[in-house]
Amino acid sequence: MNQDVFIEEKRNNWDRLDALLSQIKSHGIRSFKTDEVRLLGSLYRKTCSDLSYARSRNYNQDLVRYLNQLARKAYGYIYLSDSEHKGIALKFFTTEFPEVFRRNFRFILLAIIFFLLGGAVGYFWSEMDPKFVQQVVPKQILMGWEKQANEEIESDENQGVTAKMFPFMASWYWTHNFKVGMYSFAMGVIFGIGPLGFMIYNGLIFGALTSMVISVNNHHKFFSFVLSHAFVELLAIFICGGAGFMIGWALISPGDMYRADALNKMGKEAVKLVIGTIPMFLIAGIIESSFSRLKIPIGYKILFAIISILLMYLYFSYNPEKKKKKKKYKV
Repeated sequence: MNQDVFIEEKRNNWDRLDALLSQIKSHGIRSFKTDEVRLLGSLYRKTCSDLSYARSRNYNQDLVRYLNQLARKAYGYIYLSDSEHKGIALKFFTTEFPEVFRRNFRFILLAIIFFLLGGAVGYFWSEMDPKFVQQVVPKQILMGWEKQANEEIESDENQGVTAKMFPFMASWYWTHNFKVGMYSFAMGVIFGIGPLGFMIYNGLIFGALTSMVISVNNHHKFFSFVLSHAFVELLAIFICGGAGFMIGWALISPGDMYRADALNKMGKEAVKLVIGTIPMFLIAGIIESSFSRLKIPIGYKILFAIISILLMYLYFSYNPEKKKKKKKYKV
Protein backbone atom coordinates (compact mmCIF):
# COMPACT_ATOMS: atom_id res chain seq x y z
CA MET A 1 0.00 0.00 0.00
CA ASN A 2 1.24 3.47 -0.90
CA GLN A 3 2.29 5.53 2.15
CA ASP A 4 -0.04 8.42 1.32
CA VAL A 5 -2.99 6.04 0.88
CA PHE A 6 -2.03 4.32 4.13
CA ILE A 7 -2.03 7.64 6.02
CA GLU A 8 -5.30 8.67 4.40
CA GLU A 9 -7.04 5.46 5.53
CA LYS A 10 -5.58 5.32 9.05
CA ARG A 11 -5.35 9.00 10.04
CA ASN A 12 -8.86 9.09 11.53
CA ASN A 13 -8.10 6.24 13.98
CA TRP A 14 -4.84 7.89 15.09
CA ASP A 15 -6.58 11.21 15.69
CA ARG A 16 -9.34 9.52 17.68
CA LEU A 17 -6.78 7.68 19.83
CA ASP A 18 -4.84 10.90 20.41
CA ALA A 19 -8.07 12.66 21.48
CA LEU A 20 -8.88 9.87 23.95
CA LEU A 21 -5.38 10.08 25.42
CA SER A 22 -5.79 13.85 25.86
CA GLN A 23 -9.08 13.20 27.65
CA ILE A 24 -7.34 10.75 30.01
CA LYS A 25 -4.66 13.34 30.74
CA SER A 26 -7.30 15.96 31.61
CA HIS A 27 -9.92 13.93 33.46
CA GLY A 28 -8.46 10.46 34.10
CA ILE A 29 -9.42 7.12 32.58
CA ARG A 30 -12.09 6.61 35.26
CA SER A 31 -14.11 9.36 33.55
CA PHE A 32 -14.53 7.08 30.52
CA LYS A 33 -17.76 5.30 29.74
CA THR A 34 -17.69 1.57 29.00
CA ASP A 35 -17.78 2.05 25.23
CA GLU A 36 -14.94 4.59 25.42
CA VAL A 37 -12.75 2.13 27.33
CA ARG A 38 -13.41 -0.52 24.67
CA LEU A 39 -12.69 1.98 21.90
CA LEU A 40 -9.40 2.93 23.57
CA GLY A 41 -8.26 -0.70 23.61
CA SER A 42 -9.36 -1.27 20.03
CA LEU A 43 -7.61 1.85 18.71
CA TYR A 44 -4.44 0.98 20.64
CA ARG A 45 -4.29 -2.47 19.05
CA LYS A 46 -4.93 -1.04 15.58
CA THR A 47 -2.20 1.56 16.07
CA CYS A 48 0.28 -1.14 17.13
CA SER A 49 -0.66 -3.07 13.98
CA ASP A 50 -0.20 0.07 11.85
CA LEU A 51 3.20 0.67 13.45
CA SER A 52 4.31 -2.86 12.63
CA TYR A 53 3.05 -2.50 9.05
CA ALA A 54 4.78 0.88 8.56
CA ARG A 55 8.08 -0.58 9.74
CA SER A 56 7.78 -3.60 7.47
CA ARG A 57 7.12 -1.33 4.46
CA ASN A 58 10.02 1.03 5.34
CA TYR A 59 7.77 4.07 5.42
CA ASN A 60 9.05 7.52 6.33
CA GLN A 61 10.84 7.53 9.71
CA ASP A 62 8.80 10.53 10.91
CA LEU A 63 5.63 8.48 10.44
CA VAL A 64 7.11 5.45 12.22
CA ARG A 65 8.32 7.67 15.06
CA TYR A 66 4.87 9.30 15.40
CA LEU A 67 3.09 5.94 15.54
CA ASN A 68 5.64 4.59 18.01
CA GLN A 69 5.15 7.56 20.34
CA LEU A 70 1.37 7.29 20.07
CA ALA A 71 1.43 3.56 20.86
CA ARG A 72 3.81 4.03 23.80
CA LYS A 73 1.67 6.83 25.21
CA ALA A 74 -1.45 4.66 24.98
CA TYR A 75 0.36 1.73 26.57
CA GLY A 76 1.37 3.93 29.51
CA TYR A 77 -2.25 4.88 30.18
CA ILE A 78 -3.78 1.43 29.61
CA TYR A 79 -1.24 -0.52 31.67
CA LEU A 80 -1.00 1.72 34.71
CA SER A 81 2.21 2.04 36.67
CA ASP A 82 2.40 1.23 40.39
CA SER A 83 2.35 4.91 41.29
CA GLU A 84 -0.88 5.36 39.35
CA HIS A 85 -2.38 2.35 41.14
CA LYS A 86 -1.55 4.06 44.42
CA GLY A 87 -3.30 7.17 43.16
CA ILE A 88 -6.40 5.12 42.35
CA ALA A 89 -6.42 3.63 45.85
CA LEU A 90 -6.14 7.10 47.39
CA LYS A 91 -8.95 8.40 45.20
CA PHE A 92 -11.12 5.41 46.11
CA PHE A 93 -10.89 6.01 49.86
CA THR A 94 -11.08 9.81 49.66
CA THR A 95 -13.82 10.15 47.05
CA GLU A 96 -15.37 6.99 45.64
CA PHE A 97 -16.09 5.09 48.86
CA PRO A 98 -17.97 8.01 50.50
CA GLU A 99 -19.92 8.49 47.25
CA VAL A 100 -20.98 4.84 47.13
CA PHE A 101 -21.89 5.08 50.83
CA ARG A 102 -24.18 8.07 50.23
CA ARG A 103 -25.68 6.56 47.11
CA ASN A 104 -26.67 3.34 48.90
CA PHE A 105 -27.29 4.66 52.39
CA ARG A 106 -30.87 3.32 52.41
CA PHE A 107 -29.51 -0.23 52.52
CA ILE A 108 -27.07 0.65 55.31
CA LEU A 109 -29.90 2.34 57.22
CA LEU A 110 -31.90 -0.88 56.87
CA ALA A 111 -29.07 -2.79 58.57
CA ILE A 112 -28.97 -0.21 61.39
CA ILE A 113 -32.74 -0.44 61.93
CA PHE A 114 -32.78 -4.23 62.17
CA PHE A 115 -29.79 -4.20 64.54
CA LEU A 116 -31.52 -1.67 66.81
CA LEU A 117 -34.76 -3.66 66.72
CA GLY A 118 -32.85 -6.78 67.71
CA GLY A 119 -31.07 -4.81 70.45
CA ALA A 120 -34.35 -3.55 71.90
CA VAL A 121 -35.86 -7.05 71.88
CA GLY A 122 -32.72 -8.53 73.41
CA TYR A 123 -32.61 -5.95 76.17
CA PHE A 124 -36.26 -6.13 77.25
CA TRP A 125 -36.42 -9.91 76.89
CA SER A 126 -33.40 -10.23 79.19
CA GLU A 127 -35.05 -7.87 81.65
CA MET A 128 -38.06 -10.19 81.83
CA ASP A 129 -36.06 -13.42 81.71
CA PRO A 130 -32.41 -13.22 82.91
CA LYS A 131 -31.78 -16.75 81.58
CA PHE A 132 -32.24 -15.41 78.04
CA VAL A 133 -28.70 -14.00 78.18
CA GLN A 134 -27.25 -17.48 78.57
CA GLN A 135 -29.36 -18.71 75.67
CA VAL A 136 -28.57 -16.02 73.09
CA VAL A 137 -25.09 -14.73 73.95
CA PRO A 138 -22.27 -17.08 72.84
CA LYS A 139 -20.32 -18.60 75.73
CA GLN A 140 -16.99 -17.25 74.49
CA ILE A 141 -18.38 -13.70 74.65
CA LEU A 142 -19.66 -14.20 78.20
CA MET A 143 -16.35 -15.73 79.26
CA GLY A 144 -14.40 -12.99 77.49
CA TRP A 145 -16.38 -10.24 79.16
CA GLU A 146 -16.10 -11.87 82.58
CA LYS A 147 -12.34 -12.04 82.12
CA GLN A 148 -12.21 -8.45 80.90
CA ALA A 149 -14.33 -7.27 83.81
CA ASN A 150 -12.11 -8.92 86.42
CA GLU A 151 -8.62 -8.56 85.00
CA GLU A 152 -6.24 -5.81 85.96
CA ILE A 153 -4.06 -4.76 83.03
CA GLU A 154 -0.87 -2.94 83.87
CA SER A 155 1.86 -1.22 81.90
CA ASP A 156 4.90 0.77 82.88
CA GLU A 157 3.45 4.22 82.27
CA ASN A 158 -0.32 3.79 82.31
CA GLN A 159 -2.80 1.07 83.04
CA GLY A 160 -3.32 -0.24 79.55
CA VAL A 161 -2.32 -2.97 77.19
CA THR A 162 1.36 -3.92 77.25
CA ALA A 163 3.60 -3.36 74.23
CA LYS A 164 3.96 -7.10 73.61
CA MET A 165 0.21 -7.74 73.75
CA PHE A 166 -0.80 -4.85 71.48
CA PRO A 167 0.10 -6.20 67.99
CA PHE A 168 -1.46 -9.59 68.73
CA MET A 169 -4.67 -8.14 70.16
CA ALA A 170 -5.07 -5.56 67.38
CA SER A 171 -4.66 -8.31 64.78
CA TRP A 172 -7.16 -10.57 66.57
CA TYR A 173 -9.83 -7.88 66.86
CA TRP A 174 -9.40 -6.83 63.22
CA THR A 175 -9.70 -10.42 61.99
CA HIS A 176 -12.72 -11.18 64.18
CA ASN A 177 -14.64 -8.02 63.31
CA PHE A 178 -13.83 -8.33 59.62
CA LYS A 179 -15.21 -11.89 59.60
CA VAL A 180 -18.44 -10.60 61.13
CA GLY A 181 -18.70 -8.01 58.35
CA MET A 182 -17.92 -10.56 55.64
CA TYR A 183 -20.59 -12.95 56.90
CA SER A 184 -23.12 -10.11 56.84
CA PHE A 185 -22.21 -9.35 53.23
CA ALA A 186 -21.86 -12.89 51.91
CA MET A 187 -25.22 -14.03 53.27
CA GLY A 188 -26.94 -11.47 51.06
CA VAL A 189 -27.13 -14.14 48.35
CA ILE A 190 -29.95 -15.76 50.36
CA PHE A 191 -32.26 -13.05 48.95
CA GLY A 192 -31.32 -10.68 51.79
CA ILE A 193 -32.52 -13.07 54.49
CA GLY A 194 -28.93 -13.68 55.61
CA PRO A 195 -27.99 -10.10 56.58
CA LEU A 196 -31.50 -9.58 57.99
CA GLY A 197 -31.09 -12.48 60.42
CA PHE A 198 -27.49 -11.58 61.13
CA MET A 199 -28.29 -7.96 62.06
CA ILE A 200 -31.20 -9.00 64.29
CA TYR A 201 -29.17 -11.75 65.97
CA ASN A 202 -26.21 -9.50 66.73
CA GLY A 203 -28.61 -6.85 67.98
CA LEU A 204 -30.12 -9.45 70.32
CA ILE A 205 -26.64 -10.27 71.63
CA PHE A 206 -25.75 -6.64 72.23
CA GLY A 207 -29.09 -5.87 73.89
CA ALA A 208 -28.96 -8.95 76.12
CA LEU A 209 -25.35 -8.27 77.10
CA THR A 210 -26.22 -4.65 77.94
CA SER A 211 -29.08 -5.82 80.14
CA MET A 212 -26.82 -8.29 81.92
CA VAL A 213 -24.05 -5.80 82.79
CA ILE A 214 -26.61 -3.25 83.99
CA SER A 215 -28.33 -5.81 86.19
CA VAL A 216 -25.05 -6.68 87.94
CA ASN A 217 -24.14 -2.99 88.23
CA ASN A 218 -21.13 -3.42 85.95
CA HIS A 219 -22.35 -1.10 83.20
CA HIS A 220 -19.83 1.64 83.98
CA LYS A 221 -16.89 -0.61 83.09
CA PHE A 222 -18.78 -2.12 80.15
CA PHE A 223 -19.55 1.20 78.48
CA SER A 224 -16.13 2.56 79.38
CA PHE A 225 -14.67 -0.28 77.33
CA VAL A 226 -17.18 -0.24 74.45
CA LEU A 227 -17.68 3.49 73.82
CA SER A 228 -14.32 4.27 72.23
CA HIS A 229 -14.44 1.80 69.35
CA ALA A 230 -18.12 0.79 69.08
CA PHE A 231 -19.25 3.45 66.62
CA VAL A 232 -16.48 2.79 64.07
CA GLU A 233 -16.82 -0.97 64.46
CA LEU A 234 -20.62 -1.04 64.27
CA LEU A 235 -20.76 1.32 61.29
CA ALA A 236 -18.34 -0.94 59.40
CA ILE A 237 -20.56 -3.94 60.18
CA PHE A 238 -23.68 -1.99 59.15
CA ILE A 239 -22.02 -1.08 55.84
CA CYS A 240 -21.26 -4.75 55.19
CA GLY A 241 -24.81 -5.65 56.16
CA GLY A 242 -26.10 -2.96 53.80
CA ALA A 243 -23.95 -4.45 51.03
CA GLY A 244 -25.59 -7.80 51.76
CA PHE A 245 -29.04 -6.21 51.46
CA MET A 246 -27.99 -4.74 48.10
CA ILE A 247 -27.19 -8.23 46.80
CA GLY A 248 -30.50 -9.52 48.11
CA TRP A 249 -32.44 -6.62 46.57
CA ALA A 250 -30.82 -7.21 43.17
CA LEU A 251 -32.07 -10.80 43.31
CA ILE A 252 -35.55 -9.92 44.57
CA SER A 253 -36.23 -6.83 42.47
CA PRO A 254 -34.01 -6.59 39.37
CA GLY A 255 -36.36 -4.07 37.77
CA ASP A 256 -36.15 -3.82 33.97
CA MET A 257 -32.85 -5.74 33.88
CA TYR A 258 -32.18 -9.43 33.85
CA ARG A 259 -31.47 -10.72 37.34
CA ALA A 260 -27.85 -11.49 36.41
CA ASP A 261 -27.31 -7.95 35.08
CA ALA A 262 -28.89 -6.39 38.16
CA LEU A 263 -26.74 -8.57 40.40
CA ASN A 264 -23.63 -7.57 38.45
CA LYS A 265 -24.45 -3.86 38.68
CA MET A 266 -25.46 -3.87 42.34
CA GLY A 267 -22.71 -6.33 43.22
CA LYS A 268 -19.98 -3.96 42.04
CA GLU A 269 -21.34 -1.24 44.32
CA ALA A 270 -21.63 -3.68 47.22
CA VAL A 271 -18.05 -4.91 46.82
CA LYS A 272 -16.80 -1.31 46.88
CA LEU A 273 -18.60 -0.79 50.18
CA VAL A 274 -17.03 -3.91 51.68
CA ILE A 275 -13.53 -2.95 50.51
CA GLY A 276 -14.01 0.49 52.04
CA THR A 277 -14.65 -1.01 55.48
CA ILE A 278 -11.21 -2.68 55.68
CA PRO A 279 -9.46 0.40 57.17
CA MET A 280 -12.46 0.95 59.46
CA PHE A 281 -12.16 -2.54 60.92
CA LEU A 282 -8.42 -2.03 61.30
CA ILE A 283 -8.88 1.29 63.13
CA ALA A 284 -11.58 -0.21 65.37
CA GLY A 285 -9.30 -3.14 66.22
CA ILE A 286 -6.43 -0.84 67.14
CA ILE A 287 -8.67 1.33 69.33
CA GLU A 288 -10.30 -1.71 70.96
CA SER A 289 -6.96 -3.30 71.84
CA SER A 290 -5.37 -0.12 73.17
CA PHE A 291 -7.35 3.03 74.06
CA SER A 292 -10.54 1.18 75.01
CA ARG A 293 -8.62 -0.77 77.67
CA LEU A 294 -7.08 2.24 79.35
CA LYS A 295 -8.29 2.79 82.90
CA ILE A 296 -9.09 6.49 82.55
CA PRO A 297 -12.22 8.53 83.44
CA ILE A 298 -15.12 7.63 81.18
CA GLY A 299 -15.52 11.29 80.23
CA TYR A 300 -12.40 11.07 78.07
CA LYS A 301 -13.81 8.06 76.26
CA ILE A 302 -17.13 9.81 75.71
CA LEU A 303 -15.22 12.73 74.21
CA PHE A 304 -13.23 10.32 72.03
CA ALA A 305 -16.48 8.70 70.84
CA ILE A 306 -18.03 12.09 70.00
CA ILE A 307 -14.95 13.10 68.02
CA SER A 308 -14.96 9.79 66.12
CA ILE A 309 -18.65 10.24 65.25
CA LEU A 310 -18.04 13.78 63.99
CA LEU A 311 -15.06 12.66 61.90
CA MET A 312 -17.09 9.82 60.35
CA TYR A 313 -19.95 12.22 59.60
CA LEU A 314 -17.62 14.69 57.91
CA TYR A 315 -15.89 11.93 55.95
CA PHE A 316 -19.06 10.37 54.58
CA SER A 317 -21.06 13.58 54.07
CA TYR A 318 -18.39 15.73 52.41
CA ASN A 319 -19.17 15.95 48.70
CA PRO A 320 -16.78 18.12 46.64
CA GLU A 321 -18.81 17.48 43.46
CA LYS A 322 -21.83 19.17 45.04
CA LYS A 323 -19.81 22.32 45.64
CA LYS A 324 -18.58 22.27 42.05
CA LYS A 325 -22.18 22.09 40.77
CA LYS A 326 -23.22 25.01 42.98
CA LYS A 327 -20.36 27.13 41.65
CA LYS A 328 -21.14 26.10 38.08
CA TYR A 329 -24.79 27.14 38.20
CA LYS A 330 -24.34 30.13 40.45
CA VAL A 331 -25.80 33.28 38.81
